[in-house]
Amino acid sequence: MTDSDVSFYQEVMDKLRSEVKTFRTVLRLEHPDEQFPVAAESLEDGAESAKGPMDYDLVQVETVQFQINEQRILVQNDTREAPHPPQEMLDVENVGAQMLSPIFVGDNVVGIVAVHHYGPARTWTGEEVSWIAWATDQVRRRKYLRGEA
Repeated sequence: MTDSDVSFYQEVMDKLRSEVKTFRTVLRLEHPDEQFPVAAESLEDGAESAKGPMDYDLVQVETVQFQINEQRILVQNDTREAPHPPQEMLDVENVGAQMLSPIFVGDNVVGIVAVHHYGPARTWTGEEVSWIAWATDQVRRRKYLRGEA
């Protein structure tokens, strides 16, 4: 990934966070040496970073399996409802609502865009869902056009 790619992905995550008015947006991209490490994230002041090692197999998490199997955005107004995120997100990070969007190139998942809301449940609007779809498409096009997939 080039510096230009990193800057582009950061701009997309910043724009997404600004438009949906949430505390954290995260882009995870496949990598041969790590399991979908954070490629870019945008954080509100005081928000916890998603960077660093995970204590779980991300691909086996219910919410990720949903994305892989359904091949569509997962909109969760209340993360206490199925499919369930890792318990750590509920207990430690206090993520009450989220949207997750898989990035596919062909049949392969090459990344995940996440929007996390801290605190109580939140009802996402159609416009907010459109913004995560936009961000996902921006990243997918960049990876595909740059030949990274």
